[in-house]
Amino acid sequence: MQQTEQPIGGVVKCLSNQIRRHLDAAASEAGLVELTGTQGMILHYLLRNEGRCLTQRDVEQRFQLRGATLSRLFQRMEAAGLLERRAVSRDQRCKQLLPTEKARAMHAQFVTCLDETDRLLLQGIRPEDEAVFRSVCLQMLNNLTQQDAAGPAAH
Repeated sequence: MQQTEQPIGGVVKCLSNQIRRHLDAAASEAGLVELTGTQGMILHYLLRNEGRCLTQRDVEQRFQLRGATLSRLFQRMEAAGLLERRAVSRDQRCKQLLPTEKARAMHAQFVTCLDETDRLLLQGIRPEDEAVFRSVCLQMLNNLTQQDAAGPAAH
């Protein structure tokens, strides 16, 4: 089956897989061997939002990842010295996510990997087409998010 005949979800999944593999390889080539692309994206999000009390729930919503997946990911990041989880004073069950100094030191290199990936992704694409693509992707994400929130009876 050609890509143009593949369901749109399949095309998006293939693109997502390629982006993840590219970021993993770029991080490794940059000497960031302890950092996967997903971990780098999460750290980038946390560092760009410093000063806010971000928790696992915030990361779940931002990246559309499940709690169990993130728990394992955060455990690996803690073991690698990239992340600390601290209890929030208002709710001891809730843990604030804090990048470590080690993560901060890697951040600029990872941003370079992100920028290079974006440059490759957008090569040959007009700015107006990029804007349409972003809009369509966000609408698709919104469609699925609303459907999931409505529950199984709405399917």
